[in-house]
Amino acid sequence: MDTLAGSIARAQPAFQNLLKSSDVMKRFGYASRAAFWEFVRRDGVPHVRFNARRIMFEERALEDWLSRRSSAWR
Repeated sequence: MDTLAGSIARAQPAFQNLLKSSDVMKRFGYASRAAFWEFVRRDGVPHVRFNARRIMFEERALEDWLSRRSSAWR
C-alpha cells in the first residue's frame, strides 16, 4: 500500500535550493526591505509565494533571470 509520505519522498522536488528574502537582499546589495520588494515587483524577480507571508526565491530561477538580463560588453 502506497502512502502519501512515500509518494512525496519518491517525487522529484518541485523547487531546489530555496533562498530566503534576506539572503537575496544581501546578494543584490539591498539594505532596505521596502526598496528590495519594490525592485522585486517592478523588475519581475522570480519568486515563489507559499502564502501571504512566506515568499522564497529559487536559486536556479534567479540565475536564469540574471543571465537573461545580462548584456555582453565587447
